[in-house]
Amino acid sequence: MFVILNIKMSEILNTLSQKDVFSVGWQDVNAKGKLSMRAITQYLQESAWKHSRRLGFGYDFIHQLHALWVMGKLEVKMNSYPCWEDNITIETWHRGYEGVVASRDFNIYNSDNQLIGAATSDWYVIGIENRRPKRLQFLDQFLESSSPVKSIHENGLIIDPRKELPHLLDHQVMFSELDFHGHVNTSRYFEWVINACDPDVLFKRQIEKFGIRFLSECNLKETIQIRGQIDSDEAFFKGIRQHDGKIVFASTLRFEK
Repeated sequence: MFVILNIKMSEILNTLSQKDVFSVGWQDVNAKGKLSMRAITQYLQESAWKHSRRLGFGYDFIHQLHALWVMGKLEVKMNSYPCWEDNITIETWHRGYEGVVASRDFNIYNSDNQLIGAATSDWYVIGIENRRPKRLQFLDQFLESSSPVKSIHENGLIIDPRKELPHLLDHQVMFSELDFHGHVNTSRYFEWVINACDPDVLFKRQIEKFGIRFLSECNLKETIQIRGQIDSDEAFFKGIRQHDGKIVFASTLRFEK
């Protein structure tokens, strides 16, 4: 559920958050004419990058530390999906960090300023050379710009990489799926998940909530085994790197009842 903020908390959030407007393009909608999971994820990432750079701890700052930001977990809840040529506003703010995990939340509004979605995410700063998470004390100087407000207050999706799932398909990582860091972009994983789903289910059911955990990087020409199953209300997926058997991601979709 979404919780209506009291006036005081709303005012605090307005001073700490950033809002970006996106126009839903033809390439951003799925076969039902609705904004796709891939595009939603791309919009969220873009807002996150812009806000972190404005606050001073974006790509350039982290790169000076010979490190990079990577998303570790994302969960999105949608009450309704915008259509082609709709305008939406994404509001984002960071919630500080604990240990090696930094948290960032989002609200999604339609053109009438109605709340239609929300998201929460975890991020890591990893070394460029060793790819290991760094402690985040160097972010202490930015904590005044953080807000404790959560966008999603209900229990999160169960995203369990240990769940045994049947093999659905194999996918080889292509050059077009890589981002500036040289690994597969977050949004591409949701394309893999959707392509592994039964199209009849996707046409008939609306995805109310979707989430993903990233457990290992995927690189060019690696073959990823996509495993999954669709139950009555949820669908579960994971990707296993073929050459070493390592689980690289796990994902859960929840359908509207």
